[in-house]
Amino acid sequence: MKDLKNQKILIGLLIFIMGLMLILTFKFTFLDSKKLKNVEPQNTQTNEEEIKEIEDKIKEDEVLTEEHKEEMTKEEKEAHIKGETVGVNENSLILGEDNSEEYGEQQSKALYKELIQLAETASYIDIVDKVDNLKEKYRFSEDYNLKISDVYLDATIMLSIAEGGDFELGQKGYMVSNSKDPYMLLINTLMLHERERREVIMETSSLSPMFEGPVRIKDTKIFNSSNKEEDTQAKIIIDNEFSIKELYQIDFEVEKYPLKAYVIRYSNNSIALKTIVSRDNVENPYKPISYWINLDGLIYKDN
Repeated sequence: MKDLKNQKILIGLLIFIMGLMLILTFKFTFLDSKKLKNVEPQNTQTNEEEIKEIEDKIKEDEVLTEEHKEEMTKEEKEAHIKGETVGVNENSLILGEDNSEEYGEQQSKALYKELIQLAETASYIDIVDKVDNLKEKYRFSEDYNLKISDVYLDATIMLSIAEGGDFELGQKGYMVSNSKDPYMLLINTLMLHERERREVIMETSSLSPMFEGPVRIKDTKIFNSSNKEEDTQAKIIIDNEFSIKELYQIDFEVEKYPLKAYVIRYSNNSIALKTIVSRDNVENPYKPISYWINLDGLIYKDN
């Protein structure tokens, strides 16, 4: 059992790195003009042995195209191999050329809403195509525009999954758990098979709806330590989770059943899907994760 657990951890780490590679190389032009915000400069004192090792690994990389390998700078190669290119915490990808006009704030708000609506129907290719076209003309570097790049990256995760491949159980869920936008994290999780969702949703008491059709986002409330008293569930989560920056209560519907999800944003800006529960005391046919785990135990007990 311990060996299986260790194997799962190793597999998880491997697929995380593979997932980042797939994100970075979606389309040949995906990261032609990438730059990161709030990322400390790479150490330029990398020794010659480490540089050679990085170069060798880049040459052996079967995901990157030869064209992209030639265009990568030394710093990009180092970041790619070390798994830091996409960034973590508060870091977000900057899209567009340095000399391009910044995409307008009001336009950005409308675009963000449009992209989330596309995600609700799993139209991920439309998200990527739309942003690809816009970043040819505009730059997305201001704080208000970083939400666009987050949605863009999260959509590429789902496209990477949709392209298929030999994924071990739990690997797709692990990739989705690294989503950067709260709405995308929820929607992308709901687009996964139930067993994959267990890698994303924190609580086994959470509902895990088996449904057909789109996800419809209805409303959002944001809680923190100053207003947690307004919602019992929010207070429980904030009081019992370490280092929470804010908590999103996302009201949504599937098959016209009202539900709500709680998504945590930690102080380092990473996010996590805590739970999905019923909303407005409306009954629904959906079962919790614990139900499906117990069912698996009955089905696979002899295996």
